[in-house]
Order: sequence, then C-alpha cells, then structure tokens
Amino acid sequence: MAEVRFSGVFHAVFTARAQATPDVCAIACDGVTVTYGELDARANGIARLLIARGLRPGQRVVAALPRGTDLIASALGIWKAGGVYLPIDVEDTSARAADIIAGSGAAMVVGDVGTSAGGALERVDPADAADYAGDDPGVPVGPGDPAYVIHTSGSSGRPKGVVVGHAGLANLIAAQRDALDIGPGDRVLQFAAATFDASIAEFTLALANGAILHVPTRDALTPGEPLATVLARDGVTHAILVPSVLARITPRRFSELRVLGVAGEECPADLVRAWAGDHPLLNLYGVTECSVWSTYARTGPDDVTGPGAGDTRVPIGLPVRGTQVRVVDEGLRPVAAGTPGELLIGGAGVAHGYLDRPELTAERFVTAAIPGDTASRDALTPADDTAPDRWYRTGDLVCTRTDGQLEFLGRIDDQVQIRGRRIEPGEIEAALTQLADVRQAAVVAHRTPGGEPRLVAYVVAAEGTTVRERDVRTDLASRLPAYLVPSAVVALPALPLTPHGKTDRKALAALAPASRPEAVGAESPAAEPPAATGGAPAREAGAEAYDAEAALEGRLAVLIARTLELPRMDAADNFFDHGGDSLAAADLLSHVQREYGVHLSLGAFFMDPTAEGLARQLADASAAAYATPANPAPTSRAGA
Repeated sequence: MAEVRFSGVFHAVFTARAQATPDVCAIACDGVTVTYGELDARANGIARLLIARGLRPGQRVVAALPRGTDLIASALGIWKAGGVYLPIDVEDTSARAADIIAGSGAAMVVGDVGTSAGGALERVDPADAADYAGDDPGVPVGPGDPAYVIHTSGSSGRPKGVVVGHAGLANLIAAQRDALDIGPGDRVLQFAAATFDASIAEFTLALANGAILHVPTRDALTPGEPLATVLARDGVTHAILVPSVLARITPRRFSELRVLGVAGEECPADLVRAWAGDHPLLNLYGVTECSVWSTYARTGPDDVTGPGAGDTRVPIGLPVRGTQVRVVDEGLRPVAAGTPGELLIGGAGVAHGYLDRPELTAERFVTAAIPGDTASRDALTPADDTAPDRWYRTGDLVCTRTDGQLEFLGRIDDQVQIRGRRIEPGEIEAALTQLADVRQAAVVAHRTPGGEPRLVAYVVAAEGTTVRERDVRTDLASRLPAYLVPSAVVALPALPLTPHGKTDRKALAALAPASRPEAVGAESPAAEPPAATGGAPAREAGAEAYDAEAALEGRLAVLIARTLELPRMDAADNFFDHGGDSLAAADLLSHVQREYGVHLSLGAFFMDPTAEGLARQLADASAAAYATPANPAPTSRAGA
C-alpha cells in the first residue's frame, strides 16, 4: 500500500489542536457554540464511559444520535477509546436499519435505536460522560486499525458495511489540506447526514485544521433560499454540496465562501457555467470504499469542453495525494487515453473491505501489480515505483482525457446514483420479491422531463393477486429507508427479456411511467377544484369559507402535481407516496412561498405531506397570507 502522507490518527490531531487552542470555537450548532477544549473534554469523558462499560479496542459502537455536538463528540470518544464508529440514522425505523444494527456485531450503542432494533446492545447515554474525567484515556490506536463503518446499498439485497481504516481517514485529512485551502478561523458547513461518509469528511475538515464546524437545523438546510441564507448569514467559507442541491440555489456571490465543491453525483456542465463567474466549482469524485474521495478537478467554463471532452462532460480530475488510479479493461489491463474502461483506485485511502463479507471483499478489492502512468499533482501522488498492489474496482466507467484528467462516463453494471447515494437496484428488487403479491421485479432509474432521476419499480403480480402501487410502497417503506423506495410502481404482465433471457432493463428504461395510471395513483383520482360561484344565491353560514378552503387545497394539489411532474394529484394524496423526496419538497415549498408569500417549514410538511396539510400550515402561518396570491398562476389540473 502507498505511503500515508500524514502523521498520526485524526483524533490525535484533534487533541493536539484542542490543547493548543482550547478556547477557540469548534462547533456552532443551532445557536450554541462549543470550544475545542470543551469538545475534547466531552469526547474524553465519553471514551472513559465506553471503556468503563467494557468496550475493547477494535469493537464497533453504533452511534444513534441526531446531528449535532453530541454525535461528533461521540465519534471522537469512540476513536479515543479504540472503538470503531458506526453511525445510523435515528429517524430510520425500517427493517433494513434494524438488520444493519443486528448484523453489525457492535458491542454497544451510544444513544437510542429503539427497543426492537437495539436488541441486547448495551446502551450508553453520552450525558453520563459528565461523571468521568475529561483527560485523554491514552488508548493506543494506529493507522492500520479500523476507524469507521458506513453502510451502502448491496446488489444481493443486503446492505454492505464498508470498513475504513485510520490510515484512510488520515490520508483524507492530508488531501483536504492540499486541495481545500483550509485553516484556523474558517467556517465549514455540515450538510451531509451522519450515514454518509461525506459527513465525516466535513467534520474532520474543520476539526483537524482549527476551523469552525457549522451544524444548522434540517429546516435551515432546505435546498434553495433557506440554504443560501445559511451560507450568507453564517459566513460559511467551505461547503460541499450535491449538484442537485446546489442547482436549487440561484447563482450569486457569497462574500465569505472561498471553496464550493460538488460531490455525490455527476456534475452537469450547465451548473459549472452558471457558477463560474462567482464561485468556480471543485468537482470531487470518490466512493465509500476509498475514504470518501479520490480525485478532484478545479472547473470553469473551459473545462467542460476541454481536451478530449467530445461532449459537455465535466472532468473528475486527477488523484488526491496518496492515491493512484488506473483505467483498465475486463482483464485489468490498462487502456489507452480516450478509451473507456473501469476505474481502479489504489493507495492509502483503500478500505479494509466489507464487514463480514470475505467473498465480496475478494471480488471488489483485488491484489495485482497493474502498470501504467497516473497523471498526478506534482509530488502529491506516489511515483510508479511505489505503486500500490491492492486496488478497489469501482465499477465506474471512465476515460482519460489528453490532459490526463478523468471523465466519468457511467457504470459497467446496474448501479445508479441519485441525490448523492449509490443505489443497487438489486437490493430493492430483493425486498420487492419478498412481498406476497409480487412474483418478479426490476428497478430502473428514469429521468423526468426536468432531468431529475427517479427510481421506478416494474413488478409482475403473483398468481391470483393484484398489485396496488400504494400497498407496495407502504410495505417497502417498512423494510427500506425512504431513499430506496421507488417513486412509482408499475404492474406489468411480464418483464421484457433480452435474447439471452435476462431482464431487458433498456426496454424498461424506455417506458414513461409518469403517464401510466399505475404510476400516478389512479386508484384515487383527483377531483377538480370547485368552480367559481359568481352571483350564486345566499348559502348556509360557512359555505364561503368551505369553498375557499377547497379551492386552496385544489390549487396546492396542482402545485404538488407540477412539482412531481404528474398529471394530477388529489388534495389528500401523500406527496412522498407519489415520488416526492426532500429536494422535491424544497422545490414545492419554494413555489408556495413565491405564490403566497409565506415560508413554510420543511419539517412541518414532512409531518403532513398533502395539499390538505399545506393548506392548514398556510392558515396557521397567516390567516390572510393566501387570500390574495402574490403571483397567481393558472389553476389547470393538467400540471406543468
């Protein structure tokens, strides 16, 4: 393995920083600040608490806490105690989350995962750490020890736990210092959820370098103007966002923002062009199996049509320090520049493998001497005489441009990437075929007319049964997290097959599910909003108020249908049951604010995601806010 160009492990670097500048702000979370010294003492207390409860070096600890200071202090405490950090989403109550915890082999959990999911795990309350000394316990931890486990989607139907070592985490920190111009006093945005490895990259970027980590509330991070407000108000200097999130912000100059990166999905050329005048983007590429990110490109308008770029693809750049890449054919032989091939990544960032999956680890993490020249950033990449002999097969199809930079072309398999998450359709298909009414299933990604990727499930009903979309989605929601539940479920008499007898995914991808009744909830057709009653005779008391309420609900149903690019929606239809997600919800609330002049909370909408619920929220926010829309639009139910 290539040399690790970083001394020590992350938590030791953080401790040294805390000892040098104990009174400097480390975290700003929802109006509360914590200094480096306070955070270090809290982490040390948690470490001593874990040790007192019996944690031994190398054991895994589930972290089940909401985003904020306690979660970060717990991660540091787990590492200081010699443990392995395994974060989960505290709001994910699916069977999948319970299976992850049950199969984690964890010794204990910091926080609360619920009675059913937690099983017999020892529960640790971080508040109890106040009873323990605040000095470092001094547990020896080295670069070769495991640091964290992040679960990703698995093609076999089981999520994969990726075990990343302290060497990979240390190399990430060194790469961040090289690429991101970070230092004391800078302000880093914590945007990613805890179950994303990007969240680890964000808090280590800040805390290894004396910067401040800003942790806004979920509502404050709503894509669009709320997020833009955070960037401006908090004076954020470093932010890394998913391209589809950044696309919700009107390009502008943020006075303090020095580094704006995009990661997690392919970056559109139009986004680079839109932001080039204010903030040229860093396009970051990586996989969980290689310590968050492995290459990056500094982009501008000229880069999207640069040497070797026959179309408008944005390059993913050159390797970060301590990393090498190869582009190879099916036999793992290097291919010439401009020739598509699979991307291999080697070096200090390569993970240990998959948790308790030795066969899959051997398949994806290969040991081989692979010759070839890797374009580098001067001395940041090891020379070929120190080339790694262990490589991760990404499954990503790339080519090398004539200037040495890499271009992402797609996948060599069925994996899809949506909203920054790499999703294996096989995991969703396995869950679908476990349902009593489903005999066969195939999941593909469709793009809406607006260019948004969405998962669509095509199913064949079991003999003597009928598949109803709403029932299928409800059952899936109990088994899978929300991001793995398809936006639409389409019943077919049979799945199309290729001449070789395999499911013809290209044929499925050519279908247009949004126009099919099964995909838009035709079992509950929407009613037209009440017609205007001009000149109507006097009616019973409250009739006018009832009509106004019904008209508002009808108009909001139109906005929901337009946002989801569906022909129609009923006022009682659940937004998320018809393909909505958090980004689409943010778009919807932006439309509502423009039309009615009222800002609604994303969290409140999640509690009642219907047109009826929106109407109630508008009424609660301001009784007169919707009496005269700020920018009324046509009320046709046909959608955009």
